[in-house]
Amino acid sequence: EAEEMRQLTPTDRIGRRLASVIGDDASGIDAERLYILDVELWHPGSRPMAKQILREIEQVVAYGRLDGERVRDHFLGDLYCLARVSVKGVKLRRLLEMQTVAEVDLPPAPSINASVVARATSRSFPTPPTPVEDGPRLCILDSGVATNHPLLVNNIGDAVAVMTDDDRPADLTGHGTKVAGIAIYGDVKAAFDAGTFSSPITLFSARVLNSAGRFDDEKLLITQVRTAIEKFAAPPYDCRVFNLSVGSDLPAIFDSDGRQSQWAEDLDTLARELQVLIVLAAGNHKLDEATTSEEAELVLDGYPEFLFEQGATLSDPATAAIAITV
Repeated sequence: EAEEMRQLTPTDRIGRRLASVIGDDASGIDAERLYILDVELWHPGSRPMAKQILREIEQVVAYGRLDGERVRDHFLGDLYCLARVSVKGVKLRRLLEMQTVAEVDLPPAPSINASVVARATSRSFPTPPTPVEDGPRLCILDSGVATNHPLLVNNIGDAVAVMTDDDRPADLTGHGTKVAGIAIYGDVKAAFDAGTFSSPITLFSARVLNSAGRFDDEKLLITQVRTAIEKFAAPPYDCRVFNLSVGSDLPAIFDSDGRQSQWAEDLDTLARELQVLIVLAAGNHKLDEATTSEEAELVLDGYPEFLFEQGATLSDPATAAIAITV
């Protein structure tokens, strides 16, 4: 209603993740701390005008530059404008005051429930056959993959790292390898019981998480994921399906103004522009951390009732509109 309209204040521009660090009223800003931030800008409707707004952000960051302060990356689309910056607390306050800024938030931070127990089995399996050349193709965007794993080696077409400071495609956490196995074999238990593993899928791996299980600090999420998708969607790979089984520990909710989260919006933008299918995970639940057969039975016995518990809500970015959430 007209009488409820008002000017935005600095506190209106604080994102959910940033609010957990500095408070909803920005009272917790540390003037000496270096913050790595994603700054979303109001898109004025044309690229030249949007570039001008980006230059304003660059000028603010450059003025009286302190150690570590810089613009690390930016994305400029037809409807979406974003910058990755690192600034001290004083300039964070300045960004929150700028009329051209829509939101300032900490970068998306994936929460991964990697297995805490790795158990080997002495049971041997025949080496899985190599998929046919023109078969289905799938790319995993994750922590990398163990390319020499005996049950995966013949299915892996290529593996790369899309990281600023680490070009190793190897999986350092185990999460990507676990996801890869489920992605190409589906029911791993059934394959184990049958004593044979076989899949027609050629698997590609783009490592987008560092050894700490986080996205790259230098690049925006949309830049990093775009680089990975563009590589494997192009010849000779020609992959059209991309799996991202990582998500935030924050529940996926729409903002008070009905807006999608930034992470989900990024993925929708890429899916639409690059014409690919992105598959997302609905989220994690504490019951999926079964490390014994007894705990695993509890998970099976509790399904699907535990999906109605508060802890089973969707995790960001599972609300993406164009991606498929599993």
